[in-house]
Amino acid sequence: MIRTAALLMGTALAVASPALGYELPDARVTPGAVVSVTAAQVCEPGYARRARHPYDDAARAMSRAVRREYGVRGPGYRVDHLVPIEVGGDPFNIRNLWPQPASESFAKDELENAAHDRICSSQNPEATMREVQREFEINWTIVRAS
Repeated sequence: MIRTAALLMGTALAVASPALGYELPDARVTPGAVVSVTAAQVCEPGYARRARHPYDDAARAMSRAVRREYGVRGPGYRVDHLVPIEVGGDPFNIRNLWPQPASESFAKDELENAAHDRICSSQNPEATMREVQREFEINWTIVRAS
């Protein structure tokens, strides 16, 4: 994983502090992946809950494979989707999963919710969804919240 400083450009970015360093996934292992879904579907209440896979044997196996690929052990990490399900990220593609430090998960979750709201309140939600997805793929710490 790569250590990066979160960059804030005005109020459009929602990341805690430029002094905090956040870990990024290895883009060769986790480039991100999206599903073929419309912004209207993503904006339906409950979309992410319905799209998410159950935490079953297959999900546990994927989680173990991701942790193994990154050489991560222990409870300090949680396997997360780089491109969040709520913005059209693929819940089943291992190339969209990475071991995120648990200490950073709240900041990313808040940003995911804000990015979802950005899509659903946009004048052009389809274009905004593609833009948001790409921002998460490039560097989740600089995703524009509005």
